Amino acid sequence: MGRGILYAFWFTPCQFRNSRAYAEAEWRTVPRYNCSQLRYVRFGFENMEKHLPPRSLSHDIFLDVPPTEVWSLITQPGHLEKVHPYCKSNEVLKWDLDGCKDILLYSNGRRFVRRIEPWIEGIGYNLWIGEEGGPQSYVEWRIEPTNNGYCYLRIRIYPYLLSRWPSLLAALPFKFWVHRRLMNYLKAVLSGIKFHLKTGNSVPRDQPNSHPWFSA
Repeated sequence: MGRGILYAFWFTPCQFRNSRAYAEAEWRTVPRYNCSQLRYVRFGFENMEKHLPPRSLSHDIFLDVPPTEVWSLITQPGHLEKVHPYCKSNEVLKWDLDGCKDILLYSNGRRFVRRIEPWIEGIGYNLWIGEEGGPQSYVEWRIEPTNNGYCYLRIRIYPYLLSRWPSLLAALPFKFWVHRRLMNYLKAVLSGIKFHLKTGNSVPRDQPNSHPWFSA
């Protein structure tokens, strides 16, 4: 483990971005979070913050529709097939007030399971996402109403990648590899939601740009 960290320290940012072997190694070594035990402290749950991956990023988008319309969309079973540009299918395993579980099959065949905590009605929800039995990233979806009757939709993600690295060693690869690609991902998903709310159509697949982690 020590030798691996020392070796990775000498990687250039370019090598981090293009190292599939590194990504697979990191995928296997991040600790498994027990989703049945972890809850988010701001909504009355205990001991959540200390279990979250240490770094996060977020993006939001203005939507010129009422918050209730956004809420109705993002709580529909299988809604990712309408709004997610890298989603090939969105199979629902469970969908009720006690929590939801579905499968996000990406365009390139990668299969993630989403475990959604009980909703905060009209506001948002928190979820864990990752391969079944593998490390999980934590994601928050939030609707933020505006004074003119519209709203912003914000997504914040705590990615599992590099979560076991010391902060100084993780800073550059997170900035130039993880952050850049996940930010492009968040922008694409939020733009897909805006597109669907405006047109009523499903978002085109892998548009406007493909993604190196999820596109076919």
